[in-house]
Amino acid sequence: MSSEETLVYVAGNPDLYPLEYYDVKTHTYQGSIPQMLSEFAEEYGYRIEYYRPQAEDLREELAQNQQVDIVSGVQDAEKYENIQGVLTLLEADEEGETVAYQIAVTDVAPESLWGDLQTFITQISQEEWNGSLIQASVQQLSNPKQETAIIGLSVLAGFLGIGLAVIAYYFRQRVLRENRILCQDAQTGLPNQEYLRQVFPRMIHKNNRILYYVLYFHVNMTHMERIGGQVNAEDFLQHIVRVLRERVSQRDVLVRESNGDFVVLMESQNLEHACEWGESALREIREFSYGGGKVRPSDTAVGIYPLQGGAPTLADILFQARQCAIEACDEATDLHVCDERERKEYAEERQIFADFERGLSREEFQPYLQPFVDAKTKCVVGGEMLIRWNHPQKGLLSPNMFVPLLEQEDRIEQLDYYNLKQTCAFLAGFTEEGEDKQYFVSCNFSRKTFCQADFVERCQDIIGQYVFQKKNLVLEITESEQEKIRDQSQMFSNIQSMREQGCRVIFDDFGIGFSSFHDLQDYPMDGLKLDKILVQNMRTTQGKAILQSLIHTGHELGMTVLAEEVEESSQAETLKELGCDILQGFCFSPPLPATETRKMIQEGWKIKKGNRDDQ
Repeated sequence: MSSEETLVYVAGNPDLYPLEYYDVKTHTYQGSIPQMLSEFAEEYGYRIEYYRPQAEDLREELAQNQQVDIVSGVQDAEKYENIQGVLTLLEADEEGETVAYQIAVTDVAPESLWGDLQTFITQISQEEWNGSLIQASVQQLSNPKQETAIIGLSVLAGFLGIGLAVIAYYFRQRVLRENRILCQDAQTGLPNQEYLRQVFPRMIHKNNRILYYVLYFHVNMTHMERIGGQVNAEDFLQHIVRVLRERVSQRDVLVRESNGDFVVLMESQNLEHACEWGESALREIREFSYGGGKVRPSDTAVGIYPLQGGAPTLADILFQARQCAIEACDEATDLHVCDERERKEYAEERQIFADFERGLSREEFQPYLQPFVDAKTKCVVGGEMLIRWNHPQKGLLSPNMFVPLLEQEDRIEQLDYYNLKQTCAFLAGFTEEGEDKQYFVSCNFSRKTFCQADFVERCQDIIGQYVFQKKNLVLEITESEQEKIRDQSQMFSNIQSMREQGCRVIFDDFGIGFSSFHDLQDYPMDGLKLDKILVQNMRTTQGKAILQSLIHTGHELGMTVLAEEVEESSQAETLKELGCDILQGFCFSPPLPATETRKMIQEGWKIKKGNRDDQ
């Protein structure tokens, strides 16, 4: 035994339970072989490390590239390159044939390794191997969610006889049931993203990657549910499933994502064929009809990602393919193919998305305020809380760099509640200093967040931590995807509850897109903020007439009317003449750090107070 440990790298077999398998919880290799190698290392002065442990089998690649000293869990040693010798650990009878389970020592291994291993392994009795196998199986039975367990228990039965084969059969059925639940979409019966995550590394490798394409079918069910109702929406979903199931070949993989979209991993002769397949499937999907409506081009589209250019991970591939599909929906086109430029852009977005959690935990998101001014007096009467991301590598990021992405990925609620907390802290700061002014602050909430069943409770938890006049807190419901029909009653209830608690609620970006007159009819509101497009177009006769009508309608309903992105004094003057109440924009001030805004407000109040004292 040497005085210093010699480092030995091992390429493990992730699917040879119970001899050797990859544990998805601990991200390590477990089983009888790792245990044996650990005992060998301790006795002979080696340090054993499994190289790049993961669920994907990398043994051939690592042996070929001479990156490891041992290739473990070998059954067909002849397919591995750069091997100096093979040692048999066990032999088992499987379906009438004798199968040997071995480890191979590579050409780059330390000179002493081959001899030391040979000596150690010949001293291990069959009874000792059986004991370690039983111990590994018992540990696995107590924790039956290992993916790799399905393969190996029949092997174990070959080693130990018919008694354990019975255990293996029942365990296999249990694992298969749990794996089926884990890997199946409950609504459609299709495999889900977890299934794709498991099969992708087994199907795709560097030699065949050029043959594969990911076709991502993005489906926007909002319009279908709104016009056709829940029954038609469910029929449409089943129609999509039938179309795709009938078209995929046995070599393709069809799965449904947790967000409701569909993914086809397809082997195709070229990009043109993949595009034709996607367009043909899309045409049939759009043939679905129901009373009073039809599927629009913006309701579903396809994003195609050729794997030959390859993102490094499946998550990156799906993310980028989804962005292409969403872009196609926005443009009302059939499909969008992800090119190299877009791959870089999407990779950038992906990185921003991945950094989001860290940014929140490290308080990289900073509060900014843009003032509201009274249209008549031009006095500052409030402000809108805006969040800027002070990214350590990318610098100060404006909301349009990350908010649309968070909305697409259903993560916007974390930022919404963070924004509410910052707003409440800002308002409470004035109360702590004895200021009791009529200064209101608005904070943005996406419709998705506002529709949640626990929205009021979560708001109460945050608001309850601070002391301020609740009427000075304004909740702005931002322009985003229209809420689903089943969410509208929850939306109404949440608005009503927040108003009953003394807060005010307004709609942002009113008059354009989803926000429309139905909002005025369906929901109780305190005010509306006119969309910037209306302000920009008021130079025309038609634009001015529309703006005047909207302001008049808001006042008739007892609402305060605000206008955003007022950049010129002429715009401010026209809005005042039309009766608009509150103005916001660079004409008065850009967004400023909250601490700076607070000082300006306090100094302004002191000046006014001093003027009053002189009178």
